[in-house]
Amino acid sequence: MHKILVLFILSSFGLFSTCFAEEDRLSDSEHLRLKHHSYLVEKANVGDSQAIYELAVLNLNGAEGVPKRPGMAAGLLRQASELGHPAAQNLYATLLANGHGIAQNLTEAIRWWRASATHGNHWAEYNLGYAYSTGRGVSQNDSEAAKWFKLAADGGIEEAAAQLGFFYLMGRGVERNQEKASEYMRRARDLRNKR
Repeated sequence: MHKILVLFILSSFGLFSTCFAEEDRLSDSEHLRLKHHSYLVEKANVGDSQAIYELAVLNLNGAEGVPKRPGMAAGLLRQASELGHPAAQNLYATLLANGHGIAQNLTEAIRWWRASATHGNHWAEYNLGYAYSTGRGVSQNDSEAAKWFKLAADGGIEEAAAQLGFFYLMGRGVERNQEKASEYMRRARDLRNKR
């Protein structure tokens, strides 16, 4: 399966069939880009989840001369997710939740966010917190949302710290606590200022 997909990627770049004959006309940056693509494809061909993830991101963003192809990105992210790549699991879940490049499926999104969060991905923790706080794909549960926001905030996610501060301010899923609300709001501000 990987070899077929990688061959499709190679042919869809439209670069490898023509560039080798015209190698003298390429700039240094184009040479580096081709080497990078070739390296990623070679690694993806042997099941390297990081390489598959990077190829997916290139296809998702339309970067480094690769056209935007959200459907291709979703397929690659699924492969990397199945290989246990936490960042791929989080991004794949986000595509599923939003129906971007793939049919929307909130149940599957929650499953992949949970898998990613289990591996310590703080953005997946935040996404689970958000899902539980809004009831999107799961039953709304403020206590569960606060738990995931805390994990994400402790992992340095500004948005999670701000949400948790609001939860403490309003007493949502946690006991109302002005001191903790202020602490998490300050943490969110500090994280924003570090950007």
